[in-house]
Amino acid sequence: MNLSMWNIHDWLQDKGYKMLTFITYNNAVLKSARILNADVSDINIVYVGNNINDSRKLDSVFLVNGRDIIYIDDADHETVFNEVTQMFEFYSSWELEMNKSALYNNGLQKIIELSHPVFDIPIFIYDKYGKVLAISEEYPVDLHYHWEELYTLRYIPDNRMEELKQYGGLSDVFDKKGPTYFDDSPFGVPYLYSPIIINNEAMAHLVFFAALKPIPEDAIYLMGIMVETIKSHFQIHYADYVYNYQIASLMFSMLEKKDISDNILIAELYRINWKINDSYVILTFFEPVDGKPVMRDRIGNKLQENIKHCQKILFGEYLVLLVNLSKYGSEIQHLLRQINQIIGLHLRSGCSYPFDDFKKMSFYYTQALLTMNASQRIGEVAHINDYALPVINNLLSENVLLNSLIHPDLLSLRSYDLEHHTDFCDTLKVYLASSGNLSVLAKEIHIHRNTAIYRIHRIKELVHCDIEDPEIREYLFLSFHFMNK
Repeated sequence: MNLSMWNIHDWLQDKGYKMLTFITYNNAVLKSARILNADVSDINIVYVGNNINDSRKLDSVFLVNGRDIIYIDDADHETVFNEVTQMFEFYSSWELEMNKSALYNNGLQKIIELSHPVFDIPIFIYDKYGKVLAISEEYPVDLHYHWEELYTLRYIPDNRMEELKQYGGLSDVFDKKGPTYFDDSPFGVPYLYSPIIINNEAMAHLVFFAALKPIPEDAIYLMGIMVETIKSHFQIHYADYVYNYQIASLMFSMLEKKDISDNILIAELYRINWKINDSYVILTFFEPVDGKPVMRDRIGNKLQENIKHCQKILFGEYLVLLVNLSKYGSEIQHLLRQINQIIGLHLRSGCSYPFDDFKKMSFYYTQALLTMNASQRIGEVAHINDYALPVINNLLSENVLLNSLIHPDLLSLRSYDLEHHTDFCDTLKVYLASSGNLSVLAKEIHIHRNTAIYRIHRIKELVHCDIEDPEIREYLFLSFHFMNK
């Protein structure tokens, strides 16, 4: 456990000492205290003495750590030393008891209870879906409308999260890596916040809610100690907070293209009565916001709770949902309608074709991702069946060799059109699309059938290839797609 000079300052201030502080280093590095001597070089020690240079003032006390100094007049250095020693013992005991509590299923609530004498500030912990996991019990429910909401509902409602999102800066909050103080909020209350990060993912959030009194300077360092014990709790009870974490782990392995034996896959899927060759579909979701997503995790939790026989994970910046259609029992259109109702106007989404091999997940994940990116629509799942051609076009457009593969006769025909103000290219394109049916061609481009016959005859004179050859037709048709890139 490491403390800071501000922890010492606030501790002694609570004991009634009047101090002058010269604290600039401001890091939590202190592990113990010693009586001041000639060597004060250990960065992990605060040195306590009755003078530094002025031997005439023996009733003054200096506490020294590096360049940071706390000065107390009219005090005995041994008494102050004992106070500081008691502080280290107090916080060490607090940390020890929290670490013991982390072992229990209700450890988060115990950790908050143990922290009440340390901070005397309303505290709550909520998970990435907005569910309140633990909250201080020592304060009146009506101390603030948001506190009453948290205490009564035990989750942050969607409308409140939307309000926070509209307020601005919430993505910046979620982007923090450690304890951070915020002097402003939509609730008019300052707060101290820290994410609880496990395996590079924010599993939960710890909040000190300063509705009754200001947050002291030293709280940010003590919160760091609290965060570490909460992390221990999540690591010990990880399976309790991650639904079907074995299947989630398999999904990560599949998407990362790791080799897993069929025997392991069969055994893990058997736990939830799934099979390798069940019919699956995979969906990807993305929240288009600046900074960290605000609604993505909450919506992911709703999908997990409301859709049967599914598993969701966060893979990079995307929410990924795998649905076992063999177990789901309804048509995929019903599934998409159900998902549309849940995601609202918050996420972009793409859905793959069904597949019947769990090991092919990575391929169909890419398919869903490409579909989502081709659609760019918010609030409605884009299915690959409706976006196959745009996806193909996007893939083709990424190939820099396409221009060199366009049939040369088509390039010549386009040049002829530009020079003579004709539209033989468009005529040929419709002719190919109609499988050479002159009546359909005439109807589509609004010309007489005889005019259509003339145009096709003229096109055949201008090009060198046989446009009636099936393979040539296919090449020309693809070339039209290439030429539009």
